[in-house]
Amino acid sequence: MCAINGCTGRNEALVRSLAQSTAHRGPDGTRIWTDGRVTFGFDRLAVIDLSDRAMQPTVSKDGTVAVMLNGEIFNFKELRNELGGYAFESEGDAEVLLAAYLAWGQRAFDRLNGMFAISVYDGRSDELILVRDPAGVKPLYYAVYAEQLVFSSEAPALLEVIPRHLNRRALSDYMRLLYVPGRETFIEGVQRVLPGEIVTFSNKSIRTGKIASEVQKPFTGSFRDACSEVSKLAREAVARQLISDRPIGLFLSGGIDSTLLTALASEVHPAINTFSVRFALDDYSENDKFNADADRALRSAVRFGTTHHEYTLSAFDAASLFRQAVPRLHEPVGNATALAQFFLSEAAQKTATVVLTGDGGDELFGGYERYSLALRAEQYARLIPRWVAQMLPHPFPVLHTTGSARYAQLMLQPDHGLAPSTDVERHFRQFFTEDTGVRALMRADESLWLVDEALLRTDAMTSAVSLEARVPFLDLELRAFAHALPTQYLVSGRQTKRVLREAFRSILPPEVLSGPKRGWFSPGSKWLRTQSFGDLISDICNDPVAQRTLSIPALQRLIDEHISRKAYHFPVIWASLVALEWVRQYKLA
Repeated sequence: MCAINGCTGRNEALVRSLAQSTAHRGPDGTRIWTDGRVTFGFDRLAVIDLSDRAMQPTVSKDGTVAVMLNGEIFNFKELRNELGGYAFESEGDAEVLLAAYLAWGQRAFDRLNGMFAISVYDGRSDELILVRDPAGVKPLYYAVYAEQLVFSSEAPALLEVIPRHLNRRALSDYMRLLYVPGRETFIEGVQRVLPGEIVTFSNKSIRTGKIASEVQKPFTGSFRDACSEVSKLAREAVARQLISDRPIGLFLSGGIDSTLLTALASEVHPAINTFSVRFALDDYSENDKFNADADRALRSAVRFGTTHHEYTLSAFDAASLFRQAVPRLHEPVGNATALAQFFLSEAAQKTATVVLTGDGGDELFGGYERYSLALRAEQYARLIPRWVAQMLPHPFPVLHTTGSARYAQLMLQPDHGLAPSTDVERHFRQFFTEDTGVRALMRADESLWLVDEALLRTDAMTSAVSLEARVPFLDLELRAFAHALPTQYLVSGRQTKRVLREAFRSILPPEVLSGPKRGWFSPGSKWLRTQSFGDLISDICNDPVAQRTLSIPALQRLIDEHISRKAYHFPVIWASLVALEWVRQYKLA
């Protein structure tokens, strides 16, 4: 995990400023490189090959091609063996990437199994190329300003050159969904490289392409065969992602995904470090509700013999952390889990440089209860005449969102020159053109919510403290196999994650196998009622930038109703506070 920054043309001063903005991602050194036609800046977090030989940018011997890599290529050793004619000078994966590009051109990107954001400058064709991994694990942002392309691992870094204008369309989508899906960002003019996308800048114009993924034929084997293959692929994915020359650990939440990763990692690294968070609550009757995950994680850690580290987060600490964590988000994300992630990352970084997380397990293997509900609705729909079915609501309402049009209408008042998005469904419609069933729902969640909310949040909160997060469930081979499985192997009746549960029934604790799906449940709703958060809210709401962004009177009414327990408005209150704090920190107008 590092940071890549750059621009077209010679501008060391600008790129050095970009690199300073992202230095928390790579505290082990910064290097600026230019050939006059482009300028690259790299912040290094040394994880594999700690020597100076592995420092980036990596440049071809004739100086015509330069590459930078943020993330990891987990199959770099296999690729290196294929590139035996190349005289390697380091043991790192960035040099393998350079050799692969020199040998295969852009087809090299099709061969990578990893989590990555890549920049390549090919001086032979005068092309600047930006690439993002197919699962969207590593972020990459760019903008074109004054006919110059500028890019960075983090969107706020681009404010070094881009005008500080708030993207009102993105704000509108955010208030509906509590995250921003797709290409646009909160900063007007700054765009995301999409998952699996190749962006090429040449002759002052942009063209886009896609990494070619191998066509996966539908799996036709038995359920037992599927369990066997999932067991094999998951073990291989975990083993690949445990490769590191720095200390490694896992975030253990107590759910199926993180517990499974802990079990498999313990087979490779006995006594591996695991990290969990516990919440300090004034009302002891709430302990079971908010600390059930921590209790289960502790029991799992004992079962698998890990070196377990547990840290306690109080409401007072949370208010202080809010001010630290929100500016570290690449963009606003309306999920209070971010605070717990930031807190845990800061603590874990004292012991480990790399952590594995369970992101992606639910979206790939059917872990959400709404998938079961959607499957049953799909089955019932087959019994309804088509002319009746066409009159029923579209499945969009069960998509992964806790926002609503009513809240958006309330917060985006006309006197602010804003209006809630009238077509927020445009982001999801592409997934439901041929299929309105549970697999369409899963594809939408994986492509949008997972990428633009969960993975963005995980990357931001870990990289903020120089910690690299890896996601074994999004391994190229495991992900492709999950896509190929029949729906009934994933969700059946009321059972979710069917194949994952059965494949690892012999090693997972019974309480984890049979326990309800909870998510990482933080007491953010309780925090809002404390004095420390009251002071924070007052500070935010009295800021002129905040008052120009959302309707503060409407927000205050929601807060008053929530604090007095007249109504539960926590998700939209939290999301609004995050957006307002982020916008005012970066002085967007």
